[in-house]
Amino acid sequence: MGEHLEGVPNLLPYEIIARFPLGYFLKSIAVRSNGTLLVTNMIVGQIFYVDPRHNDPESTIQLIRNFNTAEAPPEDDEETGIYGSKNHAEAIIEHPKIADLFYAFSGVHGKADTWAVYSLDFRSFNPSHGAATTVVEKLANIPGAGWLNGATMIPETSTLLMAES
Repeated sequence: MGEHLEGVPNLLPYEIIARFPLGYFLKSIAVRSNGTLLVTNMIVGQIFYVDPRHNDPESTIQLIRNFNTAEAPPEDDEETGIYGSKNHAEAIIEHPKIADLFYAFSGVHGKADTWAVYSLDFRSFNPSHGAATTVVEKLANIPGAGWLNGATMIPETSTLLMAES
């Protein structure tokens, strides 16, 4: 358990499942019905799959979705820096009645008219075939939104409630 900074108490027991490279901003975690995880790397707009049940969970990390093109490196502009120059991957929420159907949103931090809501269908997902077995669909643009930063499904409905920061 010696992972905390010196002098910071370990208030609850924890276990490290996997390590990502320095510079990753892991923000949202969704637990699938089978116990595997979906994790967002917010600032560069990525969603990863991890199987914590595997004897080497780190070896199971797979990039499932990249909301930016791999060829386009992050640009640093004077106004926003790298934080506001790429599509983010924000919130990942499971449909309350349909296991393995998730919603996420992506857009450029602080830039209106760049945000959209996506569905991520993992019902046919096969880890040995990776992202190719995940169906990602853009559901709607969110005009005027500057930073969609959280979401929940309203119980007993199919309504997705989103928060803007």
